[in-house]
Formats: sequence, structure tokens, C-alpha cells
Amino acid sequence: MSFKSTKKILALLAMATIVLCIFPSIYNSSLLSSKTLTSGEVFRQLNTISTDNALYENESEYQCTAILVGKAASADGSVLVAHNEDDSGKVVDILFVNPSNTPMSLYAYRLTNGTWVYKEPNTLLTVPVPKRTYAFWGAVMPGISFSGRYVNEYGVVIFSNSAGSSREDKPELVNGGIRDLLRLLVVQQAKTAREAVQIIGTLVETYGYGAPARNYIVADLNEAWVVDVVYGKHWVAQRVPDDSIVVIANSFVIRQVNLTDTKNFMGSKDLIDYAIKRGWYDPARDGVFDFAKAYGDPANQASLYNVYRQQTGLYMLTGISYPTNDLPFSAKPNRKLMPQDLMAVLRTVNHVAITQDKYGTSLSGSFHRNLPIRPISPWHNQDSWVVQLRSWLPPIIGVVVWRAANIADENVYVPIYLGMIYSDFPAPYKFADPNKIDLNSAYWTFRLFSVLVDLDYQNRNATVSKYRTTIETELFNLQPYVEEEALKIYNTAGPEVAGKYLAYYTSGVLMKIYTDILEMVRAWQSGA
Repeated sequence: MSFKSTKKILALLAMATIVLCIFPSIYNSSLLSSKTLTSGEVFRQLNTISTDNALYENESEYQCTAILVGKAASADGSVLVAHNEDDSGKVVDILFVNPSNTPMSLYAYRLTNGTWVYKEPNTLLTVPVPKRTYAFWGAVMPGISFSGRYVNEYGVVIFSNSAGSSREDKPELVNGGIRDLLRLLVVQQAKTAREAVQIIGTLVETYGYGAPARNYIVADLNEAWVVDVVYGKHWVAQRVPDDSIVVIANSFVIRQVNLTDTKNFMGSKDLIDYAIKRGWYDPARDGVFDFAKAYGDPANQASLYNVYRQQTGLYMLTGISYPTNDLPFSAKPNRKLMPQDLMAVLRTVNHVAITQDKYGTSLSGSFHRNLPIRPISPWHNQDSWVVQLRSWLPPIIGVVVWRAANIADENVYVPIYLGMIYSDFPAPYKFADPNKIDLNSAYWTFRLFSVLVDLDYQNRNATVSKYRTTIETELFNLQPYVEEEALKIYNTAGPEVAGKYLAYYTSGVLMKIYTDILEMVRAWQSGA
């Protein structure tokens, strides 16, 4: 590459930062004269994140919500997947980049003979680190099981929802079974979503799954899959129809299964026979085999905290209010969907069956914690992803994760390009101490911001909404121009230089939003 072309690319990188200056700081000074909270009030609310586990009645009410959209159901032919990561307890969320052929340090141990292995937390299971692994970036909550959200250099995305519990009470496990390592081994080895499903199946059948029940969401630039995994060695996967959507709360969603249709299904060979053997399914009594009915825990499958979220998400995207006792695996949307449509679902606090926001504002204290039935966007939302996967662009450009840090309906969705694998995240996003509130950490800054908004929701939400809408509008308007430049660089200088350009842009936006939020937090705390 010539000095002249290098100089041009550096100029484009500089432009990526300069363009961020168009983003206004939207919050208005009149807002700052609203209710000023004492540090004691704020810290009490922050502490309840880890100490008040009585807010909801059972574990499933703390878990996640996900949406999958086939490429023919989206406005531009993208595969779209979306997810709210909802976790209780003493948690922090950090972003990281893991290079190719590099063991992930959170799980890796080097034996005395020099061999690297992964150790499954809280079990005796160890598995070899694959000899060849792919680069990926992700978000993780250290010490919190099942919290990883990852996307690799080929554009394979994986995250998960708890499925509550299953009927299985006699699991076959090797050294406690595989849990957290499953998604790591997938993202480091899979080039496609289909290959990811196959790896999941092999791992489950080899080691057994060491947790009660889980929905894995995997996708690439062409298709998306749901994988339902049961405690032990049984699993099933279904492809999302290209013209349809799937909404998942915290229960099994796969229903009728046809393992002879290998284009659309995969699973344990004895899936149905085992259910018959255990008495969970009787063909004469039950008719057509229904996986969710046969393997799922009946109480969890019927829980309002699950069915209301699934019903509401389906309604917002299809216009149909499906009965809560017969929610479909997939449905066709009533319009071609854009990322903003999925953001709206992940931000909702209301349900088809109940309008809740009036309760949140009618009571004193935290808005989200006042809501009577756990919403899609809850108090314990740690981050939110809406992923665009576009097959007509190189993955480092065509794969973009729109991420909102913390409660989705109070925070901005920021584009994080896959090109980030050629760089690293800004320092504030890479660390957070669960035992120390520190505004040098992006996690704690966004968490404190959400606390302050929630505690004075009626006065602050309008300004926050205006700020959020303005920034997101500008980011979506900028997207085609940023990507046009990235593609030019890709074609002239290669993927690494194009990736660094996009990483530079991503980092600039991340820091812009962080500093805006930090400024608002400090102003609110000072009562200015």
C-alpha cells in the first residue's frame, strides 16, 4: 500500500471522529432542577441490584427475552436477532475482544505439559482448547453463568435465554456437564449458524448439559436457529423460516418436530422415544409430538411472566394477539422489519394484557421496580442487542450489533461493527468492579444513570427520550456513509484496515455516549 493511500485512510479515520461532533448534547438545563437525590438514596437503589432478590417470585422472572427475524421478513434482507440480557445479583458487564488462536482467559488454564484446557466453572469438567480458533468480540459478566453474548469473525452470533426448567430429573452428565463453555466453543469454531447447531449437539451428546433448560439463539448472515437444550443429553433445533419471526421469553418454544426434515430441524435421535419412555409423551393420548409440552416444566411453560412477554412481542410485530395457551414457534410479521422495530419491542414495559406504565409513575420510588408484572424491559436489564447480519457485505462491515448499555428504554443503541475484532474497546467499557461503584467504568456510569432516571422518571424521561431519539436518528442516517467508506477501504486496502476504520468509528461513538451520560449523571447529582 502506498504512502498516499495510507494517508487517505488516516484522513478517513480522522473524519470518523470529527463526524461525531454533529451529535448534540440534548439534555436541557431545566431538567436539572427536578428532584435532586441524596447519595444515600442513589446508593440504596444501586445496592438493591444485588441484595433485593425478592422483587420477583422465581428465577425465571429475572431472565432474558430474544427475537429472531428471517431474512425475507426484514426490510433489507438482513437476518436480525435481538436480545435483552437480564440478570440479577451482584453483576457488572464488560466488553472485550478475543483474537484468533487465543484461549479466552476467563476459562483457560495451561497444564504443566503446556497444553491449554478450558475449565467449566463450578464443575469438574475440562475440555481441550481447540487448535484453531476464530476471533470474536463479546460482552460478559464475570462470575455470572450463561451471560456471554458473542459474535465471531464469520458473523456467527450466539447468546441464550434460560428456559426455566425441564421435566428431566435423571440427567446423564460427564463431570457435571457442559454449561458456559458451550457458547465459547461454538463461537471459536463455527463458520455458519448450521455448523454452530451441530457443534452444540455434539457437545451436549458428549458431555451432557449441566443446567435445567436453555434456549440458544444462533445466527449468521443467511439464517437463524433456535436450539432448545434439556438437562442431560437431549436437544432439538429448529430453523427460523425466512419469512417469519420468533419471540422467546424463558420457556421452550419449539413445538412440532420433524427430524427427517434436515433443512429445518436437528436434534437427538431418540428425542421422541425417550419422552415416551419417561411417560412425558403418549402418541395415543397426546397426538402430534410437541417438544415444549413433552420436555418443558408445565408450570414454567404456563407462567404469565413468560407467556405475556412472548405474546406481547408477537403482537407488536404481527398485530395478532395469540392466545397465551397456544403461542406459535414462529409467525409472519405484518410488515417488513427494521432494527428499530426490534428495539421498540425490547424497550416495552407494557403487555398486551395490561398497560403498566401508569403504575410505574403513580407510585414513589423506581419506575421499573413499580411495574406489577415483569416487562420485556425490566429493572435488571444489563444490556440489549439488536444485530444486523447482511450477506451482501463483507462480515466486518455487514455485521453490526446495535447495543444499549443497561435498561433499554432509557439508553441509546450504539452500533458496534464486527471490525472491532481488529482493535479493542475504549478503556471505560473494559472494566467494572462489582464491589465498587466507579464512574470511570462505563458499566457503573450507565447503571447509575438508569437509577437516576428511574427515581425521577416523570421529570427526566421526556428529556432522556429526546436525547436517545436524536442520537439514534443521526446514527442510522450516518450508517450508509460510514459503510460506503468502509467498503472502499476494504476493496483498496483489505479487511484489517477497513476493520480498524470501523473500530475507530465505533470507539468514537461509544465514548461520545459515555461522556454525554457521565455529564448528565454529574449534573443531576450536583443538583445544578
